[in-house]
Amino acid sequence: MPFTRWEFLLYNFVAIVPFIVLLLLSFKNHLRYGVVRSVIIAAPFVAAWSSFQFAAIYNYLPWIGLADVISPFIVIALLFLLFDDHPGRILFGFLVICNFSNLCVSLAKYTESLISVGYAFMRYHWTYSCLLLGYEILICFFIWHTIFRDFSSIDTPEARDITIWRYLWLVPATFYVVWMYMFYSGTGSAVHKLVKLHYTLAILVIDLGSLMVYRMIILSVREQEENLSLRSENFHLQMMALQYQNIEQNIKQTRRMRHDLRHVLATISTMAEASDMEHILKYIAELQNNMELATPLKFCENSAVNAVLSYYAPQMTREDITYSVQLQLPDDLSISSADLSVLFANLIENAIEACRQQIHTERRIAIQGSMHGDNTIAFTFTNTYSVKPQMDSHGVLLSTKHEGTGIGVESVRSIVHKYNGQMDIKAENNIFNVKILLLTE
Repeated sequence: MPFTRWEFLLYNFVAIVPFIVLLLLSFKNHLRYGVVRSVIIAAPFVAAWSSFQFAAIYNYLPWIGLADVISPFIVIALLFLLFDDHPGRILFGFLVICNFSNLCVSLAKYTESLISVGYAFMRYHWTYSCLLLGYEILICFFIWHTIFRDFSSIDTPEARDITIWRYLWLVPATFYVVWMYMFYSGTGSAVHKLVKLHYTLAILVIDLGSLMVYRMIILSVREQEENLSLRSENFHLQMMALQYQNIEQNIKQTRRMRHDLRHVLATISTMAEASDMEHILKYIAELQNNMELATPLKFCENSAVNAVLSYYAPQMTREDITYSVQLQLPDDLSISSADLSVLFANLIENAIEACRQQIHTERRIAIQGSMHGDNTIAFTFTNTYSVKPQMDSHGVLLSTKHEGTGIGVESVRSIVHKYNGQMDIKAENNIFNVKILLLTE
């Protein structure tokens, strides 16, 4: 046998551990379980991975490359089980690491051939494992600072749930397929290719090119994350400004009412002296409409939610929508004001848009919300509709304004995910209902 069993075990350890550490650093904030439980869960997967490698080396498989085809799927299944993140993001990180691990393999084997061609053809000689470990440490350090440090910092739910992750993983997957084709296509063993300089240079050029592509992708996603965050903050500031405007208008209106109170009382007194009850009642009704006494100044204790409702309440009135609000929300919720503003504004806007399409039926919107226990808050948004909302095969609501998914509802969904909550959407009997549970801690 050209190598010993301990050399094979050494290679298996060296080939996987540095990159697992890199993955754990990249997804350290998204472990589904504790460290000890994660290790216990990972044990059978690692055993299965090692078994396939062992079977390939000792010719128990019909094709030695079969282990390299099956092993990634074992690791992917493990990562999906351990990490609570977007599947596309997990695949992206894993496939990028696979591509650079292939570069490490090529560099280590070529360098070993420079030391001893005989050692190079032993496949798992200890010199190869030592060189491989050195290249892995060097490349892991490099790609952490160029790719994965920024990749791991993309940590907001909005950015992690961006639908583009559904497709971004295909970029490193393409590079991976190219490497597999170069490695296993043609005649001759893989080792004969790895000891040739032109092959190693080709892999190096491909990986350097892919590095630039990955870097651009990460920077683009980070920029989109910042834009989402700024949009949320600006929306909250806009809602607060509108709330202050409403308060100022109400103050001015109250001053005018107090100023005109003398004239109002004098007019009513004159009508009362004439016993003109019909005109008195009509006059009082006109005063109530002009003063907008039916519009409440305060819907709940939470200032952010109150600002949003104060902005949309007059709009619902103008659209001839009957609305009811029953909210018992304290002002000191641990949920950020920006998130609450975006959540309420998006759902109310969608409800108004649905009601606006109704022509011959009554338009209604109902909003309810309260605390349940110390750390759970529940919301219910209900509205009527005449045009039934459409959903795709995954249950994602489609937009009525443009092709694709509805941005508002998906923004709400990302906020729900951020607070480890749940959202249930139902549309039946011309009633659209959204139920939301959020954890405040």
